[in-house]
Amino acid sequence: NRTVALKVLRPGLATPSLVRRFEFEAEALGRLRHAGIAQVYEAGVAQTDDGPRPFFAMELVEGAPLDRWAESTHAPPRERLEMMARICDAVQHAHAQGVIHRDLKPANILITPEGDPKVLDFGIARAADSERPGESMQTAEGQIVGTLLYMSPEQLTGDTREIDTRSDVYALGVCLFELLTGRVPHEVGDKGLIEAAREIQDTPPTRLAIIAPRLRGDVDTIAGKALEREKDRRYQSASAMGDDIRRHLAGMTITARAPSAVYQLSRLARRHKPAAIATGVVALALVASVVIVSLALREALAQREIAEAKTTEAQEQQAEAERRGEIANAVTGFLNNDVLAAVAPSALGRDVTVREALDTAADSLGGRFEGEPMTSAAIRNNIANIYLALGEYARAEPLTIEARDLFLAELGPEHELTQFAEQDLGVLYRATARFDEAHSQLEAVLASREASIGPDAPATLENLIMLAELENDGLGNSAVAIERLAVFESRRAGVLGDDHPVTVYAELVRGGIALKAHDYETAAKSYKRVVQGREREYGPEHPATLVAWHNVAVAYEGMGRYDEAEPIYKRGLDLARKQAGADNPDTLVTAHNLAFLYQSMGRHDEAEPLFIDTLERCQRVFGPAHPGTMTCTQSLASLYQVTDRPDEAIVLMEGALEGARSATGPESPTVIDLSRTLGAMYAQHGRAEEGEALLAGALPALRRMAPEDHPMLGDMLSTWGECLRRCERLDESRDALTEAYEILSAAQGQRNAEKARTAAERLARVWRALSDEDEAARWEALSQQPTGG
Repeated sequence: NRTVALKVLRPGLATPSLVRRFEFEAEALGRLRHAGIAQVYEAGVAQTDDGPRPFFAMELVEGAPLDRWAESTHAPPRERLEMMARICDAVQHAHAQGVIHRDLKPANILITPEGDPKVLDFGIARAADSERPGESMQTAEGQIVGTLLYMSPEQLTGDTREIDTRSDVYALGVCLFELLTGRVPHEVGDKGLIEAAREIQDTPPTRLAIIAPRLRGDVDTIAGKALEREKDRRYQSASAMGDDIRRHLAGMTITARAPSAVYQLSRLARRHKPAAIATGVVALALVASVVIVSLALREALAQREIAEAKTTEAQEQQAEAERRGEIANAVTGFLNNDVLAAVAPSALGRDVTVREALDTAADSLGGRFEGEPMTSAAIRNNIANIYLALGEYARAEPLTIEARDLFLAELGPEHELTQFAEQDLGVLYRATARFDEAHSQLEAVLASREASIGPDAPATLENLIMLAELENDGLGNSAVAIERLAVFESRRAGVLGDDHPVTVYAELVRGGIALKAHDYETAAKSYKRVVQGREREYGPEHPATLVAWHNVAVAYEGMGRYDEAEPIYKRGLDLARKQAGADNPDTLVTAHNLAFLYQSMGRHDEAEPLFIDTLERCQRVFGPAHPGTMTCTQSLASLYQVTDRPDEAIVLMEGALEGARSATGPESPTVIDLSRTLGAMYAQHGRAEEGEALLAGALPALRRMAPEDHPMLGDMLSTWGECLRRCERLDESRDALTEAYEILSAAQGQRNAEKARTAAERLARVWRALSDEDEAARWEALSQQPTGG
């Protein structure tokens, strides 16, 4: 005598693995008795005309998903936090019963009209104690289970041994973030699965306080603790997270603490670029010039301190200047006796690279200058800056930390040398895609500079532009970047001229914002102004100038001005190969872009060898499953198809898929993405049965990983539906294509609108084959609409 929610498997889907998953959900939920979890009343198997149908009857929950509840009630932050604490209680109960949910998200958390949370859909749950018989539904190694945007980094690896209750804590952190900001910590847009999964694994989540500044402090710290990429640094239980939320609401001290600077620094990512940039005299000139520029800057700051000092402090400032002179002499002596001495072997017939000379010098530091902290800091800072310029971030990190700590201890946080060292740290964070850490670091430096040297000082203004660039490129918030630029323009009036390097830097950022908005003409104008400034400052072949020219070429390509883009790409590629080597990641990007330009221009004979060479280098440098390798593989396969060589395209993609399976497991994001591309090729070239089988195998994993309305799912369903039509499985084809159209027509963007029209066109063919001309005409009309929907 209950009204229940009845959950059954669809006809034809009762495979052994799905039946086991279904049975496990019923068993897991049957053990749970908590007001915040939907209760199971009965489970069993019904005999039907379609065969056995596993089912279970559960408590009927009439309510709104967590995110819709927040939108419809306009609940204040305090009420949302209280709700989140109650959800943590429910999840903790499941964990105490040995059940991990693995798919916590707003859609699986309903709020009843009475305002009570109910957690449901334990359909991909697993036992926390996998040793207990009957309580663990095994998941194949490499299989990723969950919804992508809410999955923890360890869940994305597909290694079930790494998943525990702390994976649910991460998902709770994502839910908390979304509940308070309306956004998720990683906005992946319509990126492919490979790129989206890699971004979640490798890129720190956006700080909550960046989106909602009013929540700075405890709430930001609580969210950050739950979203730690390393599970050992997260809350160790859902109850601990709920307790901290309640502590904050009660005005008590929370247990979580923001990550220390030492910890943040210790996580600097390792990137390796070829070290042989120059030899012999070139190495000597580069090392000397970078260090001299850095020393000149420090000396200029010292002189300004003297000039601005009050008369009563002149003597102290003079002493400080003399001390800095001694430090400069010591640095020069170190360079002569240690760095430049390493070039001596070149006189015996062997050139020494910059990297070798630097390594020798850095390794010789040890405990030297122990009694001279400022000298030690200056030397470490200079060597770190050269490593940074070479892209050797792992070597730059410890030296940057040591220099910053020494400056801080000797001079205090508001001294300009300390601020420069702190800024260098922010630059390192940004270079290694640790955008939230970079933002916090540079914001702190900006606040310190505004207080100590004023809001319109050149160093402060440069700091402002660094933040604008970070917000546009790293954090994806162009609106905030534009606001920063407006502040910069108002402050620089009468302080910085149009040719000042910081003003040129601002123009570079302005071009990046325009490029992101597809305003290619505005981007090209900005980038040209940057080129002019960089050429005056650095010369025509400096890497900074080449980057500016490359950006001009990208803008030209966006406008279809291929003939103007080509010579820029070619010159940049030639210089990059000479300066950084053919295997350097930046060189490979330029080579790929030039090959792609050739293909766009119809010059396939020139595009092909460049694509092949770039792919071979990517495979050697990055490995078979790296996103860069995948991009080059698909680009070359696309060229083969355009030039009527489908067999070569398919062989290439089959090899890539086999290599990815070996490297990442059978159901990784890389494998799914490649399966989607290869399945489409099979469908296009008369191998529909192979395409159908490949896509049918990939679809379940994609459904587990991607949100139900993700365009990639719609794209794969559309291709699968076409394969089914060609296999004359018309009813299945109709269902797949209808779902594909619904997803794609609701998605944003012209590209998805075009794919929706393709799905509609395919549906028209299916309905015509089913002898329903009315439906066929309706879908044919939809396929002609200018927009999806």
